Amino acid sequence: MKNKFQKIATCILLAFTFSAVAQEYPDMVGTWSGGVRVVSSGTGEVAQGGMLISEMNIRIMIDHQDQESYMGKIRTSQMSSNDPSPRVWGTIRSNGEEALFITSGNARGQLWFHGDSEFEYCTTNMQENAVQAYCATLAKEK
Repeated sequence: MKNKFQKIATCILLAFTFSAVAQEYPDMVGTWSGGVRVVSSGTGEVAQGGMLISEMNIRIMIDHQDQESYMGKIRTSQMSSNDPSPRVWGTIRSNGEEALFITSGNARGQLWFHGDSEFEYCTTNMQENAVQAYCATLAKEK
């Protein structure tokens, strides 16, 4: 009888292990783009309260994904053609609905998937002389 229970327990454990390994994650590979409104510290045309508001377009190109882990690069409309593209590395939570990321430009953020072709994300970027923060929704380009 004990052997029978051990076999059942092993089957149940294997079923849970297989379901954890077979986790489906959103497909991040491709180009995601959209417009963002950025709040920054620093100099320039400063709005009430000492903050700088600007707008830019952003493109995130995800080159590689291995299950929950992904990497790529970022381009914004504020960058010149000679500026190198900051790298981005991230990981998708086990629920498949959220992810975290960090960039080579010292930005950090979180994103939330809205289906297969859109995600909302928020990021903060702390530099030596300024900080930036913004949230935006990006759509996957076809």
